[in-house]
Amino acid sequence: LISLSVSAAALLGLLAACDATHPLSVTDPDVSSPNSLTGLTGLPVYRAGSEADFQIAFIGGGDVANGGHEGIANFGGLFTDELTDIETFPTRTVMNTRDATPANGNLNGLYQDFGQAHNDDLRAFGQYQQFSPKSPALAELNALDGYLYVFVAEHWCSGEPFSTINVATGAVVNSQFLTTTQMLDTALARFQTAKQ
Repeated sequence: LISLSVSAAALLGLLAACDATHPLSVTDPDVSSPNSLTGLTGLPVYRAGSEADFQIAFIGGGDVANGGHEGIANFGGLFTDELTDIETFPTRTVMNTRDATPANGNLNGLYQDFGQAHNDDLRAFGQYQQFSPKSPALAELNALDGYLYVFVAEHWCSGEPFSTINVATGAVVNSQFLTTTQMLDTALARFQTAKQ
């Protein structure tokens, strides 16, 4: 009876300590702060971000509310008749009928995904060059960026920019408009660098 009373008192004490009006406060959130992204310890985060953004650009992401869009694998397949759209989604239907315009929100999102993947590759590449220049990850980052150039060259018209974004200021630095040949040449250079 005494142990039951002690258990009941402990349970009441725990329940009294729980207050639904005060959410749980986490002292060590599961995110990478800007200060943690310096030196060798930050390199895996840069690499993972680069890989994840490449995946979104290639395959797409289903969560449109959080920035996911169609991937080039699906949209390119619809545009070239490798795939057939049998639904009522208008942005996919116009791709299937080769009537894509700049107003197509999915196409715009896909283009932005490529830009984000390219910029993340460049940031990761810069970090690896600075802190681990002999890392095999540099080959992967070069190859990923090479594939981005190939996909843009294959799916967009000649004359595309590969702009960069200054993360600290948010300023966009526009590149020259690359022809299809220049995009493919750049991809080849990236692949040759990755091979070394």
